[in-house]
Amino acid sequence: MSQKGKPTGSSLGAAPHLNRNLAQACKKIHKDWFPVNNALLSRIQSGIETGAYELDIDFLVSDIRTDFALYTYCLKQLREHTHEGIDLPRSGTPTELLRLAGLERLSHVLDIAPEDISPFTLDALSGLHGVRMSESMLGASTAEVLSERRNLAAATGYSTGLLRQLGLTLISWNYPDAFEEAMDLHKHGKRLDHELTRILGFSPSILGIAMARQWGLSSEIRLAIGDHQAVANLSAKKANALRGTANMLGKICEIGEAFARANHPEHYPSAQTDWDTAQKSIKAILGHDGVKVVQEKVKENCSNYLALAPEVFQAQVQQDVEKEIASKQTTESYRLNRYIRHCPGDTQAALADLYAELESSQKINRELIARLVREIVPPSGFDNGCVFLLEPETMKLHPRLKIGSLPLKTFKEYHALSMPNTKTGDTNPVLAAYHCNTPIVESNYSLTPKGEACIAMVLGMQQRVGVLYLEPNQELLKRRDSSALLRFKAMCRTLHDLLRLQ
Repeated sequence: MSQKGKPTGSSLGAAPHLNRNLAQACKKIHKDWFPVNNALLSRIQSGIETGAYELDIDFLVSDIRTDFALYTYCLKQLREHTHEGIDLPRSGTPTELLRLAGLERLSHVLDIAPEDISPFTLDALSGLHGVRMSESMLGASTAEVLSERRNLAAATGYSTGLLRQLGLTLISWNYPDAFEEAMDLHKHGKRLDHELTRILGFSPSILGIAMARQWGLSSEIRLAIGDHQAVANLSAKKANALRGTANMLGKICEIGEAFARANHPEHYPSAQTDWDTAQKSIKAILGHDGVKVVQEKVKENCSNYLALAPEVFQAQVQQDVEKEIASKQTTESYRLNRYIRHCPGDTQAALADLYAELESSQKINRELIARLVREIVPPSGFDNGCVFLLEPETMKLHPRLKIGSLPLKTFKEYHALSMPNTKTGDTNPVLAAYHCNTPIVESNYSLTPKGEACIAMVLGMQQRVGVLYLEPNQELLKRRDSSALLRFKAMCRTLHDLLRLQ
């Protein structure tokens, strides 16, 4: 998957040791391509023999492109055999190059046994290989649909989407141990492209660029996959025009890549953010039913893979992505905190990370508690507050942890056995909350001069250990709905879980 901060095309001529590693990889990969769909190849070969493609070369190209491996293998072979008399332009889009090669040349390239293309097989397409192949097709299919709506050639969008994934796909098959290690590190916050570069000595992005250069692909496609040298010999005017097209292609492909990652939440911690980005962009370009349009295109492009490995590809054309993310990427404790879904997207993501770390921690983790009150609670809409904890010997509720900018001394200690005196107007929310099983909401009262309202709730039902007190900010109060209370409950339940209370 395309990663931000990836090396540029100029890196191909930078470090000698990187060039050596890349050259060795190219040699290995040219010999051991990734596997084609045997059934599709056999069907195409039969079609060539019976003359099914004689009147329409586009029909043949359309069949070839439904197999990612066969599509790129044909591009590789056509350019490698230019010395045999084939008449191809210096550069072009993949579709153009395949069409211009003609039926006779393509027939020659396709007259081959599957095992001579690749030592690998799709018979047991599963695990990370399945993820990688389905990701490529998801991203490319999305780019195809979006490109057409943005007045770009749909085939160019599809090709660019596949080629941006080519390096990762080749590595996943030829260096499976390295790919598995990098994917595992990525799940723990490392950058996939960077980790593969560290392990292998070359990046998947640079590998894809090297292939695109060798095959003579068009400047706009090379630019869109990160090769900034693609316009080095062009006039400034033409270079700027191509950059505009390439930038649009790149952005469209990024949407497709985000959509693909969102469909695999078990492997990508960014799945929720990716989904938010992808669906918003897809709907903006394609309309309200945009995601369904994309899924139909995925189904069309993956028809041959669906027949071969339905367990891998079927989910990609019909799954409820949001539901899948919720079930695969969050811990049970996170899912049980049903109030989190009422929080902003950034807050939900931050809480998901917090719960993930909580699951791996055996004891009360003070760092996680500090992160909650400093980095998560205030941005969710509560500018000030305090965590009061009970001291059993004195039965006093002491202010122990401030939330917001006000100093801790702003808050006083209270005797837990004291009861608010409603007759005198003493409606202290901390004491009221300690003696109640539900939140105390005061709409015109607060313990600080900056607050206009407050919410408080006891911590621990079986053993009351304290009170969480928060003051919603103006923006949250203006909503005039239950958002403030629901977000408060999300924060309170999270603190409850961090303190491991019953």
